[in-house]
Amino acid sequence: MMDAKDKAEQKKELLSNERFGNLPEVVELKEQMAQQEKKNSPGGQDFDAGETAASVPSQGELEARLVQKMQSLQGEYNGKINSYIAAAKKEYEKIESGQITMSKKALAQKYIGLVEGMEAECDARVYAAIARAENELTSYGYSTDIADKARETYRQTKKQQRSQLLSKL
Repeated sequence: MMDAKDKAEQKKELLSNERFGNLPEVVELKEQMAQQEKKNSPGGQDFDAGETAASVPSQGELEARLVQKMQSLQGEYNGKINSYIAAAKKEYEKIESGQITMSKKALAQKYIGLVEGMEAECDARVYAAIARAENELTSYGYSTDIADKARETYRQTKKQQRSQLLSKL
């Protein structure tokens, strides 16, 4: 689980783990890192081609993008969780009515596996989005406090949701 890792370890795992390589936020992070390497190489430029000092985004704009991305991912994954809950309830009802033969334990294991896979994907996307925002803020000399706050908020939200879901079992 990526939650227990520090920022540098998270970024390293995101960039090296093939499982996450095609997720949009991870792809964007990789592209950003490649662009930064070009800038930092001999002869690199302070601004991207076509970028002027007047077109540099403000700290507020960059922070708003991160907040929007986090809200979007939260909505997407809450929808997936709700879909899994609904599907599990339907399967449970079919077990109870004898329409399908499956143990309740097997049903629970099935959905725990699905949710754990979804959680790993969500972690990768969230931490990639945060790392990308953090890199961008740093490249313009802005504070990265919002990235640290987003990381902690995500961890706390996940912990609360897990607790709420488990209390319903």
